[in-house]
Amino acid sequence: PEWFAIVGSQVITPFIFSSSIPILHTIWGPLWTMEMGMLTKYKKSWPDLKRLWTPKDLPLALFQAESVSAVFSTLLFVGGMPILMLLMSVRLLITYWCDKYFLLRVAAIPKRFTTHITKTA
Repeated sequence: PEWFAIVGSQVITPFIFSSSIPILHTIWGPLWTMEMGMLTKYKKSWPDLKRLWTPKDLPLALFQAESVSAVFSTLLFVGGMPILMLLMSVRLLITYWCDKYFLLRVAAIPKRFTTHITKTA
């Protein structure tokens, strides 16, 4: 019991905090839209307005690397802490919906990706 209280909490705490990253990506979308609306009146030239209104690129390699590292760490520690399997399923569900929103509403149309995403992640 003492080992689990020390080591288990040190493993679960970063796992829970890293689950908030997709939520932060989702919050960033409406904040970016508000920023565009507020800064439009200060931008006078066409290049400044184009730079302001161009959507951000989709960091697909980063999204994939976060998910793969979470799955790997879950499979590594699930033998000693079965609650991680439940936390991982919740995290993957949150990540799916947040990344879907980010892709469809916030990010620019992504370029065609091939297998080089896994190599760069």
